[in-house]
Amino acid sequence: MWGRSEGGVWPLPWSINYSNNNDSYAINPSTFQFNSWQSGCSIIDKALKRYKKLAFPGYSNSSKYYNTKANSIVSVTVKVKNGCNNDYPQFGMDESYSIQATSSIGIIVANEVWGPFEPWNLLVI
Repeated sequence: MWGRSEGGVWPLPWSINYSNNNDSYAINPSTFQFNSWQSGCSIIDKALKRYKKLAFPGYSNSSKYYNTKANSIVSVTVKVKNGCNNDYPQFGMDESYSIQATSSIGIIVANEVWGPFEPWNLLVI
């Protein structure tokens, strides 16, 4: 059961599917990378830098707190189906997205550049 609870994605997606085993994955801030299928898109490039900092507040390369044997996501790749559009968000714009995670990678697929980043950030706890 999912719903409006602390620790969940907000705003709630139209639909959500969890795996049956409720896996959790670790993320090592020193080796984690955001990638994009759209090269040269300033909106995506800036968002990737901004959200890496937001996902790991207070982390520096000299931090030694990460030590786990758990499955670790090493990268997340963002793909925007409608390419890089530098327009501001508009009424009726399709900000839908999907997020998939395996034991080593994450993939975010969105229709517009404005959809994919905040939900991912909320999942990193």
